[in-house]
Amino acid sequence: MNENKLKELYEAEINNSAPDFDKLWEKIDSNLAPKESIAPEIKLAPKKSPMNAVKAIAALAAGLALVAFIPSLFSANQFSADMSESAGFDAPADAADVQNSVITEEASDNAADAMEEEAASDDMSEDVQEEEMLISYEDLSFNSYSETIFTCTGTPRGGEYFVEDEVLADADYIINAKVKNVSLSDDGSRIIYELEADASYPEITSETIIVESCSAYTMKRGREYLIPVAETADGYRTVYDNIPQIEFTADGGLVYYNGWSSLDDSTSQSIIYPQKTVDDFFYDRMKFSYSGDYSAMIQKFYDAKEL
Repeated sequence: MNENKLKELYEAEINNSAPDFDKLWEKIDSNLAPKESIAPEIKLAPKKSPMNAVKAIAALAAGLALVAFIPSLFSANQFSADMSESAGFDAPADAADVQNSVITEEASDNAADAMEEEAASDDMSEDVQEEEMLISYEDLSFNSYSETIFTCTGTPRGGEYFVEDEVLADADYIINAKVKNVSLSDDGSRIIYELEADASYPEITSETIIVESCSAYTMKRGREYLIPVAETADGYRTVYDNIPQIEFTADGGLVYYNGWSSLDDSTSQSIIYPQKTVDDFFYDRMKFSYSGDYSAMIQKFYDAKEL
């Protein structure tokens, strides 16, 4: 409702409720006795109608009401603005502002999603590149060999988890030798390796050493290995059967399980290892050292045995 309509309603209400002062005044004059006067007739200025005074008062009241009403509008607007500020946002001025705000938010969200997808793609690309850069076991240079597949019934020696210090502590010797022959024991419980020793720590005087094993990861005839062994009443046996034995390449490098931390050096890197079964977990847990230096392992072995 605007200001003019408000004034019209207010004046109409005043007019309807106010008495007719002109008629009332005439009635009062008719009841008064006439007076004689010796004074010359003086014409008085016409009386102002009380109704005009009432209308003036009504107009003044309407103006005051309007003056009082306008600040209330500013107060309401200020209250709305304060509420917006306290809520932590600015209300859009119109529909265009709202649309622009929505478009801006959608663009920001899309940009964030694109950045996340790009980062994920970069990570995936790095993983693929890293895998492509890994050396494959099959690409390494080895001496010719002959592999005979044996499945023994004996229980593999060693715990579920490989711990280098414990394996070295359980070993009596570490032998650097070439496999000359592979066979299965009469009862089928063990695999028997005939080794031609190149070096042993401490030294074993015999050139041919017989070592028994219950490992599913068989050594290949014609290949050279570094083997921790324990001495028993029945001869020598491998200490830990749940990992492949340390293997030499033809150019003097070493392929080894990554648990052998003493074999790590500046030339070591992870390799892709053949996965024989679905339960074979050595696919990404084998490493290759170009240097083939195992002196730190021998020293660690001596320290464990206090030799």
